[in-house]
Amino acid sequence: MSAGGLEIFGAVGVSLQLVKAAGTCLSIVNEIRQISNLALEQNNAHFELQVQALKFERWCATLSIQDILRRNEQGPSNSGLCKPTDQIQLKGAVESQLRLENPILVDLTTRALTDMKNDFAEATKIIMQYAGVSPPPEKISSTTSLQVPKSGKQSRWDKMLRKEPKTQPSASLQAHSNVISRGGSSMALRTKWVTSDKGRVEVLLKRIGHTNELLVVLLDTAHQAQVDRQTDMTILDLMDHDTLEGTTSRPELKTMARIKQWQMQERRDSQTDDAVSAYSFSTISGANQASRRIHSYQIRDFKRGSLPHGEYRTLTVLEDKPVMVEWKYYNRDQPFRLEQTLRLGGLVGLLNRDELFKKFMTLPCKGLVDDADNSRIGVVFAVEGSAGNRLKSLQALIRETQVPVPIGQRFQLAKGLVTAVHHLHSVDWLHKSIRSDNIICSWAPESEIQVSPSSPRGKPAVVQENGGDGAGSGFGSAKTSAARPRLRPLPPQYLVGWDLSRPDHPLELSETLSISTAGFQSRRDEILLYNHPSLHAQSASGKRPRYCARFDIYSLGLVLLEIGLWRTLSELRRHCNSDAEFRDKLPTEFCDKLLPRVGEVYWRAVQRCINGDFDDGSDGASETDGFQLQIAFERLVVSEIERCYA
Repeated sequence: MSAGGLEIFGAVGVSLQLVKAAGTCLSIVNEIRQISNLALEQNNAHFELQVQALKFERWCATLSIQDILRRNEQGPSNSGLCKPTDQIQLKGAVESQLRLENPILVDLTTRALTDMKNDFAEATKIIMQYAGVSPPPEKISSTTSLQVPKSGKQSRWDKMLRKEPKTQPSASLQAHSNVISRGGSSMALRTKWVTSDKGRVEVLLKRIGHTNELLVVLLDTAHQAQVDRQTDMTILDLMDHDTLEGTTSRPELKTMARIKQWQMQERRDSQTDDAVSAYSFSTISGANQASRRIHSYQIRDFKRGSLPHGEYRTLTVLEDKPVMVEWKYYNRDQPFRLEQTLRLGGLVGLLNRDELFKKFMTLPCKGLVDDADNSRIGVVFAVEGSAGNRLKSLQALIRETQVPVPIGQRFQLAKGLVTAVHHLHSVDWLHKSIRSDNIICSWAPESEIQVSPSSPRGKPAVVQENGGDGAGSGFGSAKTSAARPRLRPLPPQYLVGWDLSRPDHPLELSETLSISTAGFQSRRDEILLYNHPSLHAQSASGKRPRYCARFDIYSLGLVLLEIGLWRTLSELRRHCNSDAEFRDKLPTEFCDKLLPRVGEVYWRAVQRCINGDFDDGSDGASETDGFQLQIAFERLVVSEIERCYA
């Protein structure tokens, strides 16, 4: 270890103080987690305390120093010393990721951690007084001295990967009732909360939040975003529905929790004999309230003749503004019932709350239109731009573009897509139709791209980038031309083609095309190219496998492949003799063509999506849409794609 490195990191004593302060903060996280059954008035404070605890823990995990801190806190020695190898590893994390190039900054960070440790301890001690259960055996004796967790105790990560028992829906109300019934001492506690503890907790939470923000700012931009994503996904996984409903500090998380609850209830109902009768209005009451704000349109509200039958997506005008109607067809013999319409409207309504549709990279929804005569129901989305614009899919853009979009813009598109899928899966929502033709933009006529005269209609001129493949590979190089048209910046892209219906429900709306759609067979063949191999290799009984998150991720990987190569899947398929050969070449030959074009980080992320290569402890056959996969996807795909720049 060089002397210069030691100077950057500061004195050994300072580093030990940093370890001790951060490690004690982590131990308090365990204390916070054991608080439960609070009265309604303290629920919001407890929620914010949990959020800040989880955020700090994600900060430690991002630095990969959690294990070091736990070893230091749980070690048999009381000397406060950690192993030399741990010191070196901690020093390296601080130097490389916190960018603390001055010993003074190290000292300030240590002081901030020490102050936060004290604030965490004091806030935890106050809130534990109002819990509906007795404090855990290892009580906090002071604001600075905490019992160290025993070495055999499960790590936070292990506990997070298994579901904790949830409180009953009425637990917080019952706790509130119990507090009132305990008489004078309870009344004294209530008085104490109003007169002193409430204000003190608010001050402590404000200071903790401020320190957390300062710690996160020390990270680079990509890791800052990672901490925020992992904190939110952990909250959605661990917090029970009532706790999130009771908070006012994070309205967007509350809405996402409602969507997750909606999806969970739909899956439970879909397994009953009579899914419609099992419908729970209480579970998605928030969704039903939202549905009242979703307008129901009639065919006559649109321009006459502007909604032809057989289309699956229509650009038209409603109330003098451009809108897109996305159609879902249903079986005429099983008409769409009122209950399903309410569900659809409720879920769509939630997307408009707190502009949540932006997290999912989609468009704001105006309402629903029922076309019973043609056995379809449409979701109406607002579209930016003038009435003269037209919709263009990413698939069409790739096919028609002579010059590939600059790689930097393609990276931004990829980042938006993987983040949107991450948010979807964090609320247990499966898209089920991730394809490049379901990524659209509003395209102005003046930005129309000319197809190269030397290329067949619908096939782009091939451009070699960064050492592309030579002749005979199907990826020839185009000749450089000074007159080659320049493509203006890529317009905002939106993910559409949503499956808003009940999973595996007998009345499930079909995203597939009506047989009257123009070019039905060729469109159907293109759709099947994005299907996971498991959907092609059905069992002998012909039973369709249950759709899972891995299937979404596989389809996403194929779209990322198209973005990286700037080739459509149908073009790649033309270089294969069969569908089986095509699927075999996707993770190997075709994926390997990404490496010289977009770099190793992007290439590896695409490989993981297509191969399902996630170190999540899953065998790939069960729990494929579980929290473990969400963690792995965020860490190995979302965070990695965030690193791609050009």
